[in-house]
Amino acid sequence: MEPYRIRIVYTTDIHGQLTPYNFAIRGRTSKGLSRLKTFLDQLEGDRITIDGGDILQGSPLIDLWISKNPRGICPVSAILNHLGYDYVNIGNHEYNYGREILEAYTSALEAKVICGNVYRNNVPDYPGYIVRTLPNGIRIGFVGAITQAVPGWEKPANIKGVTFEDAFVYLKRTVAELRDRVDCIVILYHGGIEKDIPTGLPIGPKTSENEGYKIAKHAGADVILTGHQHRNIIDRIDGKCIIQVTDQASAFALLELTFEREGSGWRFAGCDAEMRSLDIYASDVATEALVADLAAETDVVLDRVLMRLRGEGLVVTDAFSARRDNHPIFKLMNDAQLWRSGAMLSSASLPNEVPGLKSQVTMRDVAATFIYPNSLLILEIDGRRLKAALEKTAEYFALGPDRTIIINPSHFRPKIEHYNYDVFAGVAYTIDVSKPQGSRVSNIRYKRRSVKDDDVFTIALNNYRAGGGGQYEMFKDAKFLKEITSTTADIVVEYLVAHRDYQSRKTKYPIIVTSAPRD
Repeated sequence: MEPYRIRIVYTTDIHGQLTPYNFAIRGRTSKGLSRLKTFLDQLEGDRITIDGGDILQGSPLIDLWISKNPRGICPVSAILNHLGYDYVNIGNHEYNYGREILEAYTSALEAKVICGNVYRNNVPDYPGYIVRTLPNGIRIGFVGAITQAVPGWEKPANIKGVTFEDAFVYLKRTVAELRDRVDCIVILYHGGIEKDIPTGLPIGPKTSENEGYKIAKHAGADVILTGHQHRNIIDRIDGKCIIQVTDQASAFALLELTFEREGSGWRFAGCDAEMRSLDIYASDVATEALVADLAAETDVVLDRVLMRLRGEGLVVTDAFSARRDNHPIFKLMNDAQLWRSGAMLSSASLPNEVPGLKSQVTMRDVAATFIYPNSLLILEIDGRRLKAALEKTAEYFALGPDRTIIINPSHFRPKIEHYNYDVFAGVAYTIDVSKPQGSRVSNIRYKRRSVKDDDVFTIALNNYRAGGGGQYEMFKDAKFLKEITSTTADIVVEYLVAHRDYQSRKTKYPIIVTSAPRD
């Protein structure tokens, strides 16, 4: 008897890129989930369509829908329903907007949510697995889990009553329970791959955030679909197929599962996979029409002019040089946070790639630059913690072979992490990149006085960093003083509206050198 083959179409980390339209540039791109509809309409034969999570956050269109409290069906749900998705996992960014928005998204889905290691008040929030029995009797088990690192990044109010079981422990246990009941097991894991697949050597710091390699090697599944790191990966670990797809609907993975007859049943015979770029497919007009009215309304909101800047421009043309050269946009962020919080110090970071602000500042520029819905926390820290944080941010830099300052390879492999570099305000400090990590920062002064370990400060920083995100562990158990629930974008807008004569300019600090100057 001929083998039976079924395809899996897999996307992940869409981050709101539902159509090719980019609100930041007010133009079309080669990305967009609406392009996938064109492919799906052409695809013949049996298929299962899956998304791996992190689809809600990242688009002003979705932000506008959320601001309506929300009104009407979630645009993400509408698109996924139109494309005929079968299963979705939950990503960490799905929690950014709280329970009401998450439930508005999931309750409108025709696809089944599979994410078994999430519990609300000790009760599973979603099914942990689904067994799909095909007409010919083949049984495929789909098991889902999310990285357990979510509480370290998310606002506590957004995950109140929610706990996350260790993803590997959950997956291994559940796969073992299913193994004798199915012919093949596919894991949906919203987390990344922590090791280099050919060598098995660790990539980046050892944390619980990414465990894809460990899951592939020891959980006992046949196929592992990962995400979170925004990488294109098709590989094998001990013969198991492991997949990851990059972000913003620029590609998808096409898998083909093969089954062969064995007695009266079926045997899983293998998995082949390929990565497909979405730019070769035209965007489906009917899919775009589902969000056309909301997109037009979003454009109107984003065209609102806030003010005209004086001084140096705030356009960001290169992510690394903006950090190396103390781009004035960091000063604006810190000025706004200090003004809003009344703290003694402030810490500011930016997403990987942002346009910055033109001289005529519009809501479009603000929304495209400050994309994450982080709140502002005020902590009490001592000089010891401050020094540790400064040393951590100094790890972003490395010394090139010609003694030029470059980005540390640890910040772009396995994924780009410009966002883990912070600029601190209210304190003067020097970073000497030629020194070993952990001893690079010197001349730390607050109001011209050297900072001592037992000095006490208040500091304003976003909730991701305050929770220890980016391995800033020194902040995790610092004394919490207050939360300002306004987002970074809101705070910057409030500040600019209140300071219409704001003059942008670079801050002097940090001073970044390759050999420390003498006092």
